[in-house]
Amino acid sequence: IRVLEREVERLIEYGKSSAISFDIAKTELIHFTTSKEATKFPLTLPGGTQVAPKSIVKWLGIYFDGNLTFKEHVKIRTSQAKSAYLRMARLANSERGLTPYALRQLYLACVVSIADYGSPIWWKGQTTILQPLQAIQNLAIRKILGVFKTAPIIPIELETALPPPRIRLNTNIRQYAFR
Repeated sequence: IRVLEREVERLIEYGKSSAISFDIAKTELIHFTTSKEATKFPLTLPGGTQVAPKSIVKWLGIYFDGNLTFKEHVKIRTSQAKSAYLRMARLANSERGLTPYALRQLYLACVVSIADYGSPIWWKGQTTILQPLQAIQNLAIRKILGVFKTAPIIPIELETALPPPRIRLNTNIRQYAFR
């Protein structure tokens, strides 16, 4: 913390000489450690303002926790994706709703993009992270084809031409590596 306080002071001085201002109200602190003791130490800024450490910090749309497990990120993102799915599901009606093709496009554009945001960073093949993503996909593919809840998932995924989340996330990582 002492080293960090010294470096913050140097940054603020450098900012003043370069005509750069920092918004102290937006300053956040997180300790990346498994130790619970480290989370007790606040950061004191040059103006006397203290910044208390947080358990989760959002940066560029990705939620970081102290252990870098990304469980909270996936939890928040799947919640947002499920909300987007529920809005999409209102457009599906067996009599006058969108076509299965249009629902599939909507699912890929709106729901998958929300759920998979930042996946090259957090996806390492964890099955615990995979379960909520698979649950959303199961709901969506059933809605797209209009099948019963008891219909088996694998044939429906084949019929909708949607890969399982595990394959989709691995593909995202490969595409990111190629870019």
